[in-house]
Amino acid sequence: METGEPLLLPESAWDDPEARRRKVGEALAALDREVLIEGFRRYLAETRGRVDEHKVFLVENFLFWLKREGRRWPDLKAGDARAFLDELKGRGAPLSPSRLRGGGRSDATVARAHSGIKHFQGFLEWAGHVWPAHVDLPPRPLPFGVHEALTEDEYARLLAAVEEEPQARHRDLMRAIVRLVGERGFRLAELIQARVEDYEVKKGVLRVRYPRPREVPLNVEAVEALERWLETREAIASLLPHPPARLFLRTSRGPGYGRPLEINFLRDRLRRLFARAGLEREAGYQKRVHRLRWRAVRKLFSEGYDKVEVARILGQENIEDL
Repeated sequence: METGEPLLLPESAWDDPEARRRKVGEALAALDREVLIEGFRRYLAETRGRVDEHKVFLVENFLFWLKREGRRWPDLKAGDARAFLDELKGRGAPLSPSRLRGGGRSDATVARAHSGIKHFQGFLEWAGHVWPAHVDLPPRPLPFGVHEALTEDEYARLLAAVEEEPQARHRDLMRAIVRLVGERGFRLAELIQARVEDYEVKKGVLRVRYPRPREVPLNVEAVEALERWLETREAIASLLPHPPARLFLRTSRGPGYGRPLEINFLRDRLRRLFARAGLEREAGYQKRVHRLRWRAVRKLFSEGYDKVEVARILGQENIEDL
């Protein structure tokens, strides 16, 4: 029965610093993965606001690896973290069924494992313990996804493919989409949900409502593309009895003309665009869009934004999570 009272989580050992310290200390002595992962989840939820299940799984693999190698906490070897990451890259995660089929993990997965171990260090501090000072955590293997980004040549080809679109209204739509994703790193779902009022001309920003509300500063290229689209949008909306509030509308003639842009319509347009640019052989549609967002990361760094600012602009807690 609803009482209107806020829901309170039951108290546990994780809520009391001293009980937490004892609990983690005992778990570390036995390398008890179940308890340590339970606490790690609690730490992520309380300090970061969400639990990245992939990182949790990779940290669990690290703990399994330590026990498999016969380590006893805190008497680890100096190169243990590096050795685990090397095995993950070369052979795969020890607890993953896919390891049975052979093959290692991608640089992105290794980078996420690296980030997970850093968060595990934070968990230890939260629990009143310290990471062994002699155990070295090597540099992150995939610095800000540089190797994942579209090259400038590929990006130029994508923009050129936009200009090859015979219909001006399609051209204006896709130019704005490509610029907003490739210059500022917007998610497609964020652009689908955007409203006309979210664009503030005087401030030069486009507001995002969901999932991470924020104001994204636009550069000259993104503003020019968006302004041109707004002219086309006004022409389309003027033909409708009840113009929608959404910023992006369907541009194909037919029953859906002028309706709010749908994700399937946008994906279809992007697939055609990548094909015209000669990028259709890139492994997977999502991979292509991901590389387009990483191009925005490179662009933002080149404009002088630091890691924290770039993460905020992209709506990430950490740029490593992109």
